[in-house]
Amino acid sequence: MSNFKQHAIIGVAVGTGFGLLKYLEEKRTNPEARIDFKDLCIHASIGFIAASIPDLLEPANNPNHRTFFHSITFGFLSCLLTYQAQRSSLDPELKSLLTCLGLGYSSHLLADSSTARGLPIL
Repeated sequence: MSNFKQHAIIGVAVGTGFGLLKYLEEKRTNPEARIDFKDLCIHASIGFIAASIPDLLEPANNPNHRTFFHSITFGFLSCLLTYQAQRSSLDPELKSLLTCLGLGYSSHLLADSSTARGLPIL
């Protein structure tokens, strides 16, 4: 039923990967840039938390637990909000954290979509 460990590992990987991509982008414009391990840990933590949110909202205590927060519709809305955050005039660090949050959440839905049950549309 619950794949908490798998979702947690994927979320941490997504958050860490995003943090590393952020570093590589900075390195491209500033060759003196160094990896900020605190920032990397923050992104890994956000990925972990975000990937856990769907099962916190709709606990995996039965095979039919996937409803709105596990749906294709909510996944689309999450991606749309992440995209809008990127286009906004928000602080760059906040944009980065919101993007990591959206990617972590999406990683959970993507993992669940590959199961036999898949994701509901709504």
